[in-house]
Amino acid sequence: FYPVINGERYLPPNDTVYDWQPVFTAEGIIDEVVQSVIDHFQAYPQRQSCSLGINDSHRYDDVLFQGSAGTNFLGFPNLSNSYYNFCNRVAYQVLLAGVDKYFGCLAYSHVAAPPIGFQLHPRIVPFMTYDRMKWCNPEIRAQGQQITLAWNAAADRIGWYDYLYGAAYCIPRVYPH
Repeated sequence: FYPVINGERYLPPNDTVYDWQPVFTAEGIIDEVVQSVIDHFQAYPQRQSCSLGINDSHRYDDVLFQGSAGTNFLGFPNLSNSYYNFCNRVAYQVLLAGVDKYFGCLAYSHVAAPPIGFQLHPRIVPFMTYDRMKWCNPEIRAQGQQITLAWNAAADRIGWYDYLYGAAYCIPRVYPH
C-alpha cells in the first residue's frame, strides 16, 4: 500500500511518520481499510463517524500523478477521482457489512476538487479546506462559491474546515475587515 515515489517504494521509518499517501488503487487496500473501519466501530460502537482523510503530505504514488485529471483550482495535480472512488468503495463495503455510520474526509490539496463523473456515497461528508476568510476578495469569493456549488452537486452533505485555530495559531485568528 506504500507509494512509489521517484521510482522507489517509500517505506516510512516508523509508525509516527505520515508524510506519504497510500496507493488508493493497490490490490487489497479496500479490504484492509474496510476491516480496519469495522474493527474501529466494534471497539467504539458509540462513535458515529470515521475519517477517511488523507495525510498532510504531497507524496503520492508516481502512477497517480500520471493519471491525474489536469490540475485543480489550487494548482495541484487533480487526484480527486482516484481518492473519492477509494472512499466510495470503502463506504459501500462497510455499510454492506451492516455498520451504519458516516465517513468524513478532507477536500484538501490534491483532492480539493469534487470528483468528475460520479457522486460521493451519501454517507461520505467531505470538508472543504480552504480559508473562507479570504472571501473578502471578490475574485476569491466568486471562485470559492463556484467550488462550493460544485461540491454541493457532488455530495449529499458538505462541511467547512476553516483555519481559525490550531498549533499554527496560538490565539484565534481575527479578521477585523
